Amino acid sequence: SKEHKWNWLVQCCVECREYAARWRCEECMDVYCTACFSKVHKRGTRVNHKCEPLTYYTPTIHDHYEREMREKSRRDRKQSDEESAELARQKLEYKSSMAVQKRYRGYRARKFGRAFLKEGRQKIRAEWRQRKKDDEIRLTKKYIAL
Repeated sequence: SKEHKWNWLVQCCVECREYAARWRCEECMDVYCTACFSKVHKRGTRVNHKCEPLTYYTPTIHDHYEREMREKSRRDRKQSDEESAELARQKLEYKSSMAVQKRYRGYRARKFGRAFLKEGRQKIRAEWRQRKKDDEIRLTKKYIAL
């Protein structure tokens, strides 16, 4: 006797594989019959899952849906990779610009800082000399008498 090979006309439930799929869970990406859907999604975090009622859901439609979800996942992953590459590029650009800026500021500080410090030291010395002269005048008897 030859065994009959048969195919589902509609997509079967992923849990029981006995009844036709009547619900598709968007988060789980699985299809369920009414009994299995209510059993699986009645408690825990799955209570908040979004579901879509199915009227006539063939295996071909299910294959297209799965292919579409894989492509969407691939596109999302590619976009995420591109965003992370752009972020890495921006970080590298910032880091290199900071290195250039650091070198330039160091160069300017060395070049103009020495002259600025020398000028500051000369000003301090001139003030000190003037203070010494003023002290000598203040110590005279004529100044004290005033």
